[in-house]
Amino acid sequence: MRLRILLATTLFASALIGVVPAVSAQGVIIDEGGVRVVPQQGRGYDRYDRQDRQDSYDRGIGPRDARRIARGAGMADVNSVGRRGRAWIVDGEDYRGRDIRVTISARSGEVMDVQRYRR
Repeated sequence: MRLRILLATTLFASALIGVVPAVSAQGVIIDEGGVRVVPQQGRGYDRYDRQDRQDSYDRGIGPRDARRIARGAGMADVNSVGRRGRAWIVDGEDYRGRDIRVTISARSGEVMDVQRYRR
């Protein structure tokens, strides 16, 4: 019985030793864009392997930041957040219940325009 336990422990330890170098061959980056796994440098990975989509927020602000900035510009309730070119368009209502649209620079986070609409 002890021999079986010793054999199973040894087998498990040797399998674990074989897995550890494969796991440590990559890195993890946690930033504003979320969590992503980055392969080890020098292993055939280049910048063209990434998916460059319009909704990746490597530069500038994301939709959560746009929502926060719009609230600071006088918006009480946010109805929608959308990106158009180089700007975030945030639609919602102000504290008086009027419709409001805040246009924010997607690169710098600067409020470019605030439009209030009467009902």
